[in-house]
Amino acid sequence: MADGVTQPELQRRTLRLYGELLCRRENWAGKLVVACFGGAAGVGFGAAASLAGAASLTVDADGAGMKAHFRDGGFDFLVNTLDEALRALKNEVRKGRAIAIGLIGEPLAVQAEMDERGVQADFALRAGNALSEELQGWLRERGWAEREVGAEAAFEDAVRSRWMRELAKHQRSVRGGLRWVWLTPDEAEELPRGGINVSPE
Repeated sequence: MADGVTQPELQRRTLRLYGELLCRRENWAGKLVVACFGGAAGVGFGAAASLAGAASLTVDADGAGMKAHFRDGGFDFLVNTLDEALRALKNEVRKGRAIAIGLIGEPLAVQAEMDERGVQADFALRAGNALSEELQGWLRERGWAEREVGAEAAFEDAVRSRWMRELAKHQRSVRGGLRWVWLTPDEAEELPRGGINVSPE
């Protein structure tokens, strides 16, 4: 994995980014989200954005890390120029379809080019892995905390159901085994790393 990040840490970072998007907006169709900084290859941003329904651009100069993430399913396309990235993104944003583009490039230079060309993101991820106040509040409202459960666990709410059902499409390295997901304290007691169905409260 990129930047020495392996499962399950990559999965946990991706879950947090999935939450960062959903706590700000329920529907990301037709929206562009961007992660443009050193180390972006290793945070799972493309997978999180695709799960949330957004079109995403991840920019990092770490070619080996970006290629590893692409092979794992984190990007639909891996490109070397902003022109290539924008061509791929334009139609998908217009059609409201999720797509994840990885761009191998120097983040400061690419960001300057985006600014010069007037490319405006609907959400821009900054470096760091701390939970935002928005996400913390969103999780508190639901009584959710990060826990590991069996990959076969099923949920009726759309947020967690999509996560459990579709994550492996974007991170092949998580197939089988355990999944990080958000549970209430009651659910955590019922699902001690097991795999029973959980209904919403």
